[in-house]
Amino acid sequence: MDGWDPEMLWENWTQRGGKNECADCPAHWSNRDDLDGSPDTRTGSNGIQPFFGYGDLQDVEVVIMGEEPGTLKSDRSRADRTGNSFYDARDPNVKNVAVGSESLDKAHLLFDVVADNFNTYWTQAKKCNELEDTELNTIAENQCVGKNGSCGYLRREIESVDPRYVITLGKDTHKHLSSVFDIEPPWNNWAKEIAYGSGPAGIRILEADDVPFSFIPLGHPSHNIHGDTNEVLNLEGKDELTATERYYQLAGEELVKVDNKRN
Repeated sequence: MDGWDPEMLWENWTQRGGKNECADCPAHWSNRDDLDGSPDTRTGSNGIQPFFGYGDLQDVEVVIMGEEPGTLKSDRSRADRTGNSFYDARDPNVKNVAVGSESLDKAHLLFDVVADNFNTYWTQAKKCNELEDTELNTIAENQCVGKNGSCGYLRREIESVDPRYVITLGKDTHKHLSSVFDIEPPWNNWAKEIAYGSGPAGIRILEADDVPFSFIPLGHPSHNIHGDTNEVLNLEGKDELTATERYYQLAGEELVKVDNKRN
């Protein structure tokens, strides 16, 4: 991963107040108001950590990217993560990303199919948990992603991982990617446009000038498949899977078929 060091991001995050790209970020563990205790006296991360860098780190072929880790759970562990290393914190099995996740569980077959066929890396555009304050969350998002003049992490991370394909889960995730790479921003009728490919899941494998990877926008799995998407694809009642599960399984299978033809 030339030019990108995940340990650097982790080291930036462990420091009180944040360091470099993490400095003074409102989503940083030492600045948040939604953790136990006062930010002024808090000595540990109170159970949170940046979520990125799961799966394969070498010879990455596919990146699956989400938007952000979501809101904090009240029943989470309160353990301090700042003493851990990046390698202690990450999970090398990318399939586990979707297991037990409220927002990603419905896409577990996508993770399974892709990971069985490609070296696969998981990341999120914004690395730390969502803030309830919308304005502060937007500031943290811009800082972490690297929008509006901020250096951020996302562009260097993707360039250094150097995948053949980047799969974005959801319209907002694609919007973040298009903010740091010169690719087409989300369409007005997103839920239908992402399904207008020729295969049974309708995936569209898109290219852009001077962008070294193909990008594949998919719906976000936090809810069932969008009605407009399913109107195009008609995935109800095909087998024992739900339409949502079938959508993500087919999306992975279509990518495998396209890549086999290309290579």
